[in-house]
Amino acid sequence: MIDSTDLVALGLFALQVGFILIMLAYLVSGLDDVFIDLMFLILSVKRRLSRGCGPYSYPSIEQLMCKPEQRLALMFPAWQEATVIRRALMNTITSIEYRNLHVFVGTYINDSDTRREVEEVIQHHINVTHIIVPHPGPTCKADCLNWIVRGINEYQEQNAMRFAGVILHDAEDVVDVLSLKIFNWMIPQYDLVQIPIISLQRPWWDLVGGHYMDEFAEAHCKEIHVREWFAGIVPGAGVGTGYSMRALDAVAAAGEDIFATDSLTEDYEFSFRVRELGLKQTFIQFPVIRQVSSRRLFRESGMVTRRDFVTTREFFPDLFWAAVRQKTRWVIGIQLQSWKKFGWRGTWDIKYLYFRDRKPLVMQQFMLAGYIVSIGLAGVNMASSLFPERYIFAPPLADDSPLWTLFYINTVFLINRLLHRHFWTCRIYGWSQLPLIIPRYVVANIINYLAVTRAIARYLGHLRTGEPIGWDKTTHSYPDEKLLAVYRRKLGDVLIERGLVTREQLERGLAAQAMNRRPLGTALVDIGVLSEDVLIDLLCGQLRLARASAIDLSKIPMDLLRRLPQNYAKALSLFPIEEKPDGGIALACAAIPYGDCVQPLEAILGTPLEFRLARRNEIAFALRYGYARLSVEDEKQKVEFCPHNYRPFGELLIDMGAITYPDLLSALIGAAQSGRRVGEHLLAEGRIREEQVVEASARQRVREQLAGPDPKNCALRETEPDRLPLHNGNGFDDGSELVASSNIAPSNLPL
Repeated sequence: MIDSTDLVALGLFALQVGFILIMLAYLVSGLDDVFIDLMFLILSVKRRLSRGCGPYSYPSIEQLMCKPEQRLALMFPAWQEATVIRRALMNTITSIEYRNLHVFVGTYINDSDTRREVEEVIQHHINVTHIIVPHPGPTCKADCLNWIVRGINEYQEQNAMRFAGVILHDAEDVVDVLSLKIFNWMIPQYDLVQIPIISLQRPWWDLVGGHYMDEFAEAHCKEIHVREWFAGIVPGAGVGTGYSMRALDAVAAAGEDIFATDSLTEDYEFSFRVRELGLKQTFIQFPVIRQVSSRRLFRESGMVTRRDFVTTREFFPDLFWAAVRQKTRWVIGIQLQSWKKFGWRGTWDIKYLYFRDRKPLVMQQFMLAGYIVSIGLAGVNMASSLFPERYIFAPPLADDSPLWTLFYINTVFLINRLLHRHFWTCRIYGWSQLPLIIPRYVVANIINYLAVTRAIARYLGHLRTGEPIGWDKTTHSYPDEKLLAVYRRKLGDVLIERGLVTREQLERGLAAQAMNRRPLGTALVDIGVLSEDVLIDLLCGQLRLARASAIDLSKIPMDLLRRLPQNYAKALSLFPIEEKPDGGIALACAAIPYGDCVQPLEAILGTPLEFRLARRNEIAFALRYGYARLSVEDEKQKVEFCPHNYRPFGELLIDMGAITYPDLLSALIGAAQSGRRVGEHLLAEGRIREEQVVEASARQRVREQLAGPDPKNCALRETEPDRLPLHNGNGFDDGSELVASSNIAPSNLPL
């Protein structure tokens, strides 16, 4: 019979043995981590000594932009991504700095919601092709990718062309605007090109979503560099990964599926297959300078200029079990399925990477044991302190035991690990994240342990039953427009690169922008250093839009004007100019409204919209006089009106310093809701004074008197001048203004 004293003795013995085993396991893991740290230090010194020469040199932005564009294809595999796929595709297509690309989206036959969203994008962009997997999903991501590759090959045959490479992305990715320029530079010199993957910043209280920030910052700023240099392997991250067509053809020629359907991490597995075929792969961390919002621990503190690099960004799961499910998929693919497929074959450096990748299968168990032993030893010490006369326990090790040295070494390794985690997180996200790293480190350990345990259980079940392990879906979210804007190329950088403005002129434009808070392009046009036509041509090229020809109000059908309600047209600063053969409407604008405004408007009108860029004064003139035709009974008399030199009343108020640009945007919305003119609304809200109204009205009359006919811009207007007053009794115009990047919508739109 075992009494309580024996149980206590056995428990203490188990704690002692566990303590020793854990220290030995931690020593092996710590040495492994320190080896990677030392390799990165040596690599960093070597790169610094090379002074940007040889394989460690990067091209300049100018070189990237000037290199002729090869044909590139983007692959987006999607399963149940209806909530994000449309915004992701639209953001990628309209913002990326690359023209010679084609997007291939793969969906499943039983995922009608996602298919519908993709078809909506295709209506607006002809460089998108929809590939439908003919059998129900989910299968696995590799299966979807293989069908996309088949679609790419068929597209090449049908169009007698060939892509230089394909780039893999997920539906939730924020694709960097310069990423395709990077792939264009590196392919076909390299057959696999990986750019960093970085988590978008999470709020301070989101420890689950935040732990991805820390892990990816360290892995993609340090470890992948070491893996490439040490073993010539760049593990594919599944997104932001470019493959040359030569690599895809070589893998296909080996008689296997291009992406292995028996792996949940086909990207990781593909890198080792490329290595075995003797093809080159690289990881590139291309530096750029960006203005980003500076966040303190609990709030934003303005914009700062920060050294950044070209990356793929996304929101990783912020729910605990969603993170466990996602990491379960990674563990099964990287640590279990690859072990079954590759074993330990290869050179010693490849075997070392296998060891490092598969180490968590064992170390996570020791991690849990470490928490248990720590709690047990803490309980023993607490009991001895609280009841010194009744409980006297021996320490886990004698004071002179050499194993204490092992404990101190592991403590140093842990401190080193945390210092590295702090350094890399701070480098990406700033100082405000430092107090959160240790709590997120603990949460990460718990998530990783549960993921490993769940992965082992699922894999054993798969071996027992033979059932395939399917696509373990996690719900994705996509960032809002404010956050997306941070990672788009700034207009000023593009203007400087193309020699359209000088640095001094850009500084003047920024100063003018700060005074009235107008968009930079508008400010540069208004101070006379940039032609509005040049600005429009630049935006048309970036956004892949057509330019609206001169708007002839006499040729706009009345029925077309009635299709787009006047209050929506004025609030969104859009003017209908053409009815498409398919029933769609072409709209002239000086800036494309956000998708959150466009989609509800398309739903109201029941038709797709096409946007064409035009000059601000043309849009403002058309909005002022175009809709007035609806109230004119006799259209027989023809009077020549001209938008030349026309400047809306609201912009004159900005010129005078009476209001700011955001004030005008707010007034446009308020006026559309109340049915008042913009001037009336501003006066009623107390934002302008009567004398400012008088001055702005006088300026407008002078401009109109000076505005002679301009044969380039004028058109016959079938209206009567006395029925189109320039101002009402108080001198207000009708408020139909358009200034670049207004992006607003009345609140009665179902947003």
